[in-house]
Amino acid sequence: MTTPSAPAPALELRGVSCAFGAHAVFDGIDLTIPPGQMVALLGPSGAGKTTLLRILAGTLPPGRGTVRVLGAELGRLSARQLRRLRQRVGFLYQTDALVPGLRTVHNVLIGRLGHWSLLRSLLSLVWPQEVERARAALAAVGIPEKLHAPVAALSGGQRQRVAIARLLAQDSELILADEPAAALDPRLRRATIELLVRLARERGRTCLVSLHDLELMGAGFDRVLALRHGRWFFDGPPGGLDAARIAELFAEERARGVEPDA
Repeated sequence: MTTPSAPAPALELRGVSCAFGAHAVFDGIDLTIPPGQMVALLGPSGAGKTTLLRILAGTLPPGRGTVRVLGAELGRLSARQLRRLRQRVGFLYQTDALVPGLRTVHNVLIGRLGHWSLLRSLLSLVWPQEVERARAALAAVGIPEKLHAPVAALSGGQRQRVAIARLLAQDSELILADEPAAALDPRLRRATIELLVRLARERGRTCLVSLHDLELMGAGFDRVLALRHGRWFFDGPPGGLDAARIAELFAEERARGVEPDA
């Protein structure tokens, strides 16, 4: 009887290095994230969290090494193949990145643009396409009544929920998020991250979220990765990053008078 092979990793780095001028961000790092895993990414400011997410999103090539995303080696893809891969990868920014002049339904349906023809995309600006998909995505994040609301009328927490709904409409297999709750009031941060992780888990997606709020490690993540000096400082379950390791991880920031959110 043939033993079924293990699924390919959702994300894989082998010997990845990256530098900006004389400043080395990474120096030969490796990483494997299996499908469906919820991962938090920590590190002091300047540790390379955003750079790593950009490399994984295919918007920044590494200086050296191999990057595989959803089974595809990025360095071997044509421009057209890379565009197709990006349709399967959702990116959530520090700001909600909504279009302020459009209504909520249009902003959610931006997640469908990679699936539509140019003609259908233009038509949707006048006559929204796949409205029921947008409504279902907004219902999943708890604000279905905001379907036709102007984005300018939404609160900060609601706007970030719309950004998550846009990912759901995109039907992303992989979600990359760069401190997506950083601009929110502290009381809303945990609710937003818990919502993102729960929805990703329910749909069997892989999720990698960079954080600067240490309390958010307990928002449903399976694994914590911590970067320091271009290397992995920690890789394990959230409970394994104890107070002593956290103090060491952020020692240089604290020496400059900068405290991570806690």
